Amino acid sequence: MDNRRPTAFISYSWDGEEHEKWVHDLVNRLRSDGSGIEASFDKFELYDKTVNLNQMMVNAIKDNDYVIVILTENYRNRADNFQGGVGFEAEILLADLKRNRDKIILVMRHSGDFDSVFPSYFRDYYAIDFSDDKHFEKKFDELVHRIYRHNSYEKAPLGSMPSFLAANLQPSSLFEEPIHQPIKKETNIFESFSTLEIRKSFTDLDKEEFLRSSYDEIMDQFTALFDHAKTQTPGFTYQLDVENARKHIYKLYIHGQHKTSLKMLAESGFSNTYPTIMFSIGNHSVFSENSFNEMLRIEEKNNQLNLRIFVSFRSKDTFVKSTEVVKRIWEDHLLPYLRN
Repeated sequence: MDNRRPTAFISYSWDGEEHEKWVHDLVNRLRSDGSGIEASFDKFELYDKTVNLNQMMVNAIKDNDYVIVILTENYRNRADNFQGGVGFEAEILLADLKRNRDKIILVMRHSGDFDSVFPSYFRDYYAIDFSDDKHFEKKFDELVHRIYRHNSYEKAPLGSMPSFLAANLQPSSLFEEPIHQPIKKETNIFESFSTLEIRKSFTDLDKEEFLRSSYDEIMDQFTALFDHAKTQTPGFTYQLDVENARKHIYKLYIHGQHKTSLKMLAESGFSNTYPTIMFSIGNHSVFSENSFNEMLRIEEKNNQLNLRIFVSFRSKDTFVKSTEVVKRIWEDHLLPYLRN
């Protein structure tokens, strides 16, 4: 890690004032001398200004170097059932597990067994165990080292082989191939020279695979969103029609009445065209092959492939993450139908 101060956002569940105080103390300890980490949690934002809670969570998880998740039994229950703020965070963290799992640091704050506090999607991941306050200092030191990516357990360099083995390995005759000793590495006089950077070239196959993975990721998030809505809104349900691997239609219902539909369609790029993901929303437009409300296309920037807004989102010509796409379609297109 460079000399810039690392940033961390602490995600936790409301388990009472004592637990909230423990989280607050942990945040301030991370910020203090000797740690110097730009740590924050929701209370820093809520008492400074009027904020949208969901947007605050999205920004905090997106903009920080790390998300420190405080695992308790209550956190696990809310995450697995996609309840409240923890449930909303869980949907975002699910996507980060695929893209950058090292960004997420798990902390166990519970005296029970690991299974009782781990959400299903965090199973088999390592957590720093803060359940015993007697070992707080040791575990806190481990957390700070983890954030700065400094391993306390250093590897010793490999030494020479034992002398008795070296003696046995000497060639016994001129016809046997001698053992070549490793050549001593000389100082590289070119290390201080500026490096040559060549722009990465993405093949059609690279773009096709990115299109497929982005499409699957967005579809998984829509499914998780609708499953979450079912637990929060009595009467809401949905059906998913799968026409093929690149065409899916969600039908949304309130008390059995069809309110609207969402069609997702992926098309590969040919010749000079871009690979695209298209969305049609409404009761009639989803059945037209030529009608769509929103469109993303796969483009290159900064030596990587990205999703670019291309048609009629709130902000055109910007690069977005899959979670932003799902949130905007839900708020701008689907909720107005469902509320009528």
